[in-house]
Amino acid sequence: MLEETLIQALAEYGVEAFRQPGQIGVWTDRGKLAAIGVHISRGVTMHGFAINVSADLDYFQLIVPCGLHDNRVAALSQWLGPAVTLREVEPRVIAAFMRVFGYAAATPPAFLGDSSDCKFAVRDVTLSTQQTALLSNVEEER
Repeated sequence: MLEETLIQALAEYGVEAFRQPGQIGVWTDRGKLAAIGVHISRGVTMHGFAINVSADLDYFQLIVPCGLHDNRVAALSQWLGPAVTLREVEPRVIAAFMRVFGYAAATPPAFLGDSSDCKFAVRDVTLSTQQTALLSNVEEER
């Protein structure tokens, strides 16, 4: 569902993104644009993702990103230009997240930030117990 969230958000920019069979993350014809990770600690799972918005892709030549020797890495700035910012992308990713996970709010705020009920940022998603239960119910219904 995280992949679908990112695919929908990127589509709003006219970027044709897709799943790559046998690989994790979000891909384009120019390379891997988003990575997805899962961490399990003491019986608690945490899911996260990273979108290359305006990353300097030259640094990826120094490593083997995600252990993939023959694949390229892409950044959203390749489509939108170097002026695109994470702050600009956040509301679209949040809106896509809300659609995919079944939240009812029609228009999310530009950035939810920290509140007493939820910490939500594109780079770090921490849901309250109540929201986690809501998402579990949404998952069970699908």
